[in-house]
Amino acid sequence: MNLDDLKAQWRIEMEQASQTHDVGFEGIKRSVSEFNRSVRFGNFSMIFATVCGSALAVFFGWLMMDGVGWRAKLNIAVNVIVTVWIAVMLLRARRVRRADDWTLRSRLETEIERLEKQRSLWSHGGAWLLTAMSVSVLLALPARLYWVWFALCALVYWTVRRSTRNTIDPLLSRLKGLHHELVGGE
Repeated sequence: MNLDDLKAQWRIEMEQASQTHDVGFEGIKRSVSEFNRSVRFGNFSMIFATVCGSALAVFFGWLMMDGVGWRAKLNIAVNVIVTVWIAVMLLRARRVRRADDWTLRSRLETEIERLEKQRSLWSHGGAWLLTAMSVSVLLALPARLYWVWFALCALVYWTVRRSTRNTIDPLLSRLKGLHHELVGGE
């Protein structure tokens, strides 16, 4: 075996190692892009649905009906406040503080921060959302149906927690691993 054979073998191994690293990075990049797209779509859907629901409640529940009681007016007002609060919470969770200076390290840190904000938003199973909606629902439901709402809240809480563990946590750990590999334990 001569030196040229070793150089050729080394070159082949380096190309293979580079390709597997690029495939891993591209996979993470694709996963992050898909996650960001689904979060944007989910946020848009949630905001659109709550705004439409509040607008319909104000229009048909307050403006079009004669003699609306104080309880119905309170319920509609709570719906409008919850709608604004949901929009603010969802939009704030998408915003990151750091500027993207077009380096790989900065981009990774930005995506990690964005994912951590989404995780903290949903880590408690969307309890902030369920609490806000509970005020309005409990004002509108008769007392004998409260158990239905609490059962639905428990189901939503469990589903969101499970989704967070299965979707955000693996992606976040992959990004943190890539960041640690890039930084090298600085």
